[in-house]
Amino acid sequence: MSFAALRCRLMLADRNGFAVVPLTSMGVVDYAMDEHTGDILVLTSDSAAEEDMAFDFYQRISEWQLWRLNLQTRAMTPVTNADGRPLSDGYSLLGMSALPDYAHNVMTSESPNGRNMIRIMLEFAGEQGQVKFYYAQRGCTQKQILHTGAYATQTHFPWFPDVTWVDENVFLTQTFEGAGDYKFPQTRGGFAIIKVNLKTAAVETISANVGLKPFPRFSLDDSRSWLYFQTESADGVTELRRLNLADGEADIIYRTEAEIGQARTSPDGASIVFTLGRSNNFDIVRLDLDRNRIQRLARY
Repeated sequence: MSFAALRCRLMLADRNGFAVVPLTSMGVVDYAMDEHTGDILVLTSDSAAEEDMAFDFYQRISEWQLWRLNLQTRAMTPVTNADGRPLSDGYSLLGMSALPDYAHNVMTSESPNGRNMIRIMLEFAGEQGQVKFYYAQRGCTQKQILHTGAYATQTHFPWFPDVTWVDENVFLTQTFEGAGDYKFPQTRGGFAIIKVNLKTAAVETISANVGLKPFPRFSLDDSRSWLYFQTESADGVTELRRLNLADGEADIIYRTEAEIGQARTSPDGASIVFTLGRSNNFDIVRLDLDRNRIQRLARY
């Protein structure tokens, strides 16, 4: 596989928020931190090739494997195989159950204990689109609580804002406001990260940085205190930022010209793990937040 093809796959996967194609020719689809052991769970699929991209992707792929990567020994051990189950089941084992339904342009996300639910619907009228947020409690009718512009990704899959729950009633998500480019509508504009309180109906802007990246998804640490997201500087350098939800202060913790995937935090909060794509290499790396040191865990 050429570097150009590899880079295309990385962009489609990480920048589209959910990894809908393999990140590399080795078939790495996605990964997550094990909150109990601190190991990395790696989801792979040899059959999830570029030609398999379809709106029923998560149900269509039935050949996948789940591996455990030990951070100390770097040993990869098998956990389970698909056994005919769809790829969505593999994502569930990673703790990622809120997957987009591309066929109907809908994504549903439940609060940690399942009492509240947010349904995100993408609606287009010609070239203009909106993303609408609907709120429902279990067994109740839904009502619209929020809407934002629909960002045109220019890829096979549409953009869905991430929904990350802080607790049962508060979640973080993204909004998009187009820049009014009539030649390329809804491909340019500004993003913001907002906090929504379902009890009080309050909406608070957490970050509206000029260079805020819509992909990959932002992430919270286990304490629900720190938010990790990416921005891009004026000279094209990717900046990984950490924001304190208590005071709203954000600092840059890592800068690189490489492609960075979504950050996952260790259970103790001392380090974060993310993908790093540079030259013809694709690495899973760990950043020690106290020592500001990068350690390569795996290369594909």
